[in-house]
Amino acid sequence: MQLKQIFILLFISILISTRVYSAEKPVGQELWLGAGIKYEFVQDWEVFGEFESRKETTGKERTTNLLDLGIAYDFNKYISANIATRIRDKQDRTDLEYIMAINGKYKFKPFELSGRLRYHRKYEKDDTPNNYLRMKLALEYNITKDLSVQVQSEAFYLFLFDDGDRFDKLRSGVELDYEIIKSLKISAFWLYEDEFNVNKPQDTRIFGIGLKYAL
Repeated sequence: MQLKQIFILLFISILISTRVYSAEKPVGQELWLGAGIKYEFVQDWEVFGEFESRKETTGKERTTNLLDLGIAYDFNKYISANIATRIRDKQDRTDLEYIMAINGKYKFKPFELSGRLRYHRKYEKDDTPNNYLRMKLALEYNITKDLSVQVQSEAFYLFLFDDGDRFDKLRSGVELDYEIIKSLKISAFWLYEDEFNVNKPQDTRIFGIGLKYAL
């Protein structure tokens, strides 16, 4: 089977799976708008900042704003790592969260396979922290020099939890990236978030647009 056919099958499987999930549980919708900037201050080291506003477009229509500030290091052309703090501002509270990640990528033109293992310490409704391991896998196809499409899936594993460790969320979708000018990229993405192993699970359809600039 050719690589292009594999890519198409992955895309179709994501669309089919979202229809199955939506038939079983209530489904919400969210709009994510974001922007990010990064700067390489010495070779292989960079600082970055990212802001994202996530608005629920169904139900109570609440908005959550996220600000990530961090530093990243490239070990080589295949592996990198980063650490960041995240300020999460909801309508009723503001929390400080912590993120650490190891990233890997491998190019085999016109494709790029990438993966990310992220530790995320976050807070929910009370002050008890939730510790997550997030495992993401993505396959990107370069349509042209400036345009690419990506299919991705990310699993969320809750651990060090009083009621038992568990997977409780799967987020999958499609992203389209376009380099407007050198170092400036715009992205449009559609994600489907499947929630399970929790009380009153709800799935979410997510549409988002983001800008990223490298100094």
